[in-house]
Order: sequence, then structure tokens, then C-alpha cells
Amino acid sequence: MKENYLTSIKKQFQYYKLLGDQTFSQIEAADIFWKYHPEANSIAIIVKHLWGNMKSRWTDFLTTDGEKEWRQRDQEFVEDIKNKEELLAKWEDGWQCLFTAIDAIDEDNFDTIVYIRNMGHSIVEAINRQLAHYAYHVGQIVFIGTLIKGDAWKSLSIPKGQSSSYNQEKFKQPKRQAHFTDEFLNKASSSIEIKNLKETPLKDIVECLLEAFDGYFVQMPSDVAYWRKRYQGARVDFEYCYGAFDKGKLVAFIINGVDRLNGHLTAFNTGTGVLPAYRGRQLVDKIYAYAIPLLKEKGITKCVLEVIQDNARAIRVYQRIGFAIQRNLNCYKGTLSESEQVPKIKKIDFSELQELGYPKHNFYSWDHTNDALVQLGKEYETYTVVDPANQLLGYFIINPTNGRLAQVEVETEDFATITAAISQVAKEVRIVNVDDRRVDLIENLLTYGLQNTINQYEMEMDI
Repeated sequence: MKENYLTSIKKQFQYYKLLGDQTFSQIEAADIFWKYHPEANSIAIIVKHLWGNMKSRWTDFLTTDGEKEWRQRDQEFVEDIKNKEELLAKWEDGWQCLFTAIDAIDEDNFDTIVYIRNMGHSIVEAINRQLAHYAYHVGQIVFIGTLIKGDAWKSLSIPKGQSSSYNQEKFKQPKRQAHFTDEFLNKASSSIEIKNLKETPLKDIVECLLEAFDGYFVQMPSDVAYWRKRYQGARVDFEYCYGAFDKGKLVAFIINGVDRLNGHLTAFNTGTGVLPAYRGRQLVDKIYAYAIPLLKEKGITKCVLEVIQDNARAIRVYQRIGFAIQRNLNCYKGTLSESEQVPKIKKIDFSELQELGYPKHNFYSWDHTNDALVQLGKEYETYTVVDPANQLLGYFIINPTNGRLAQVEVETEDFATITAAISQVAKEVRIVNVDDRRVDLIENLLTYGLQNTINQYEMEMDI
């Protein structure tokens, strides 16, 4: 019931946003300032007020009062928006805040009491209050649009004189359960084109990624050069990456690396994102439906991805598509404990380890396999740790700039020596996606000063 409510309410918000979008597409830049009389509100003022309300109500929706101290409501009715571009930016910003907040609601927090000016609301009451408020103002925007355009206005619902034919068409169809907004949202989605990303500039992909992940569990770097290097290590081939475009604008994407993993040619989803305004349209499902036949043609037999365990909504989406959880991956970071040991370490070429057959298991995640480290080249350094008799105690592979550990192996149970060896290269370290079957490693990471920060699932789908 809760899930059905959230799905329904998101569609209704998307529907009212769509009515505004379709109005803006019909009016000229100067029309946003048009008023029926001097004391009336223009479209510019209404949008500014909606933006202010949305930012206040939906920022930290579950944890802070919806009427923020920093909100200046009276200023929302001062007409200082300069142009249509600024209006549309505020419009999108407000809706993004709303959809991000709704995406954070799940079974675990659905019973939270939400306060607006110290008045407690259930989740349903708080959302319904805002739905009614926004429908009221979007109706005003549409009405002003009809006044401006007159006979040139293109109807956003059933055109005049066509009710009978519309009803006849509807009653020809069998009884079924559907949301009333589906036909409008699906029609709007008909402008969506899905294609691979090989011709899409990386900066456009990064811009879409940053907007899609705004407010996510972890902060995403904004530097395009970072993502170029990141995708190189992930073996990303943009011919195997796919996006949904709305009138040429990238609004959703799946970024795939392609390589062999445990004997299978695999498409590893190293990032999925959907712009907030386009969520709820099952674009991820549609992109996968488009991509899977193409991936099969290339001989790919598995799709794999990682998802943060707290991201319940994303997990449900992937399960709906056909992915299943395969294993748990844990992440750690912190300052290594001081040690009196100064073990002997030797920097070697990574290929020397490969010749010895390391690692001797398949516990490493996609970004830390041998193939990934070969791609990353000099970004990581490889060190062996030996005892006074030059017997190998273990090795570690680390990025000395940021302390990121890619691989850690111990030939004996002497984790203390390996930890002391790592601290010679970097005191502040982090290691991501440690398979939870590596119990001894995890226990020692915690013992020697690291903290568990976030956990992921690795999910897999045969195709």
C-alpha cells in the first residue's frame, strides 16, 4: 500500500510538472511577465513562489520543519526573475528537490511525523498538502497561458468538442487498472530517444550524472578529468553505454564497462542515473530493454552492478529488471594505528605479481581486479612486504596520492606487519568493496583503526 501510494503520488507530481512544461513551451520569453491586471501574479511570480515553497518544504523533508528559517516567503512575490531561462532554472530546481525527497521515502521511514510550522503531519498528509498546493498554482500558470495565447492555445487535456470521441475510444478498451496520468506521461515520453553514448561528449554525461546524483549517499566529484580516468579503469566502452534523451538532452543513462569477469564476458554497470524530473517513468527498465539485445549480439552473457545497500528503491528497480543479489561488499576508511614496526617493503612492477598468480581468489570487485589495475597504470603502486629472511609476508596495492587500497593480501596471519607496512606509504587509507567473506581482513581493518563507512550489494543478471 505504501509503495503504491508513493508510485501514484510521484506520477501526479510529474503530471502537474508536465502541465507547466507544456505551458512554458507555448509562450514567448516576454509572456512570463504578463499580468491580467497590475495586482495579479505573473507566471514569473508564481514560479518563484513555487520554487521557494518547494525548496523549503522538501529540503531535509523528514528531519526538519517544512517552513525553513531561511525562507523569505514575502520576497517570493517580488518580480525579480530576469528572463525565461532563470524561470526555468528555478522551476527545475524546485521539482528536483521534491523528487529527490520523495525518492528517499521508504517502508522504514514512512511513519515519520513531518512538521510544517510546528504542526505535525503524517507522510501522506504532508505530501497531499503539497500536491494540492502545487496543482492550484500550476492551474493558474495554465490559465494565464490560455489568456495569453487565445485561439493559438494547444489544449493540454481533451480539446473542446472532442469529449464524446475521447470517451468512445476509452470505453472500447477493456476494464483495467492503470493510473490516470499514464497516458499523458507516456505521450510526453514518446519524445524520449534511447541510444548509445559513443557520440555524447563526456562533459554532457558528467553534467547529467551530477544532477542525477545530487543529494545522493556519497558526494560525486565534478571534475571531468576524474571521470575520464575513472571510466578508463572501469573499462568503459561508450558504444556499450546507453542513455535516454529528451529532445537531445541526456536525462538518464547506464554506463557499462566491458571485460571478462570470472570467465564470462560481462557488462558491468558502473553508474546509473535519472534526472529527478524524469523519475517514475521506468527509464532504467527501458534502457535495459533496449540494451540487452545489443549486448547479447556482442557476446556478453552477464550484467553486473553494485548498489548501496540502503538504496532500497534502486534495489527494487534492479530486481524488477532481473538482477539478483550475489554478495556483500563493505567499505572502510580511517587513520591506521601507530606501530613501532618498520617492516621491509619493496616497490615492484604490478606484472611481477601477475606472474606469480596473484590474487589467488576472485573476491575483488570490478574496480580492483588485475584488469582494472592494468588500465590504471601508474596511478597505483605495488609493494611486497618481506620478513628479515626475505620471505614474502604479503603485498598491497595503493594509490599513494589518496590512500586508496586496491588489493591487500597476507601470506601469513601477520596483519599487524602488513598494516605497519601500508602506513609507511599512507596513514589515511580507504578500501572499498571488500567481500564480506574476507572475515580476517575485515576484523583487522577494524582493529587497526579503520571504520566501516558504507556497504554495497553486487547484483548479477544472466542475459
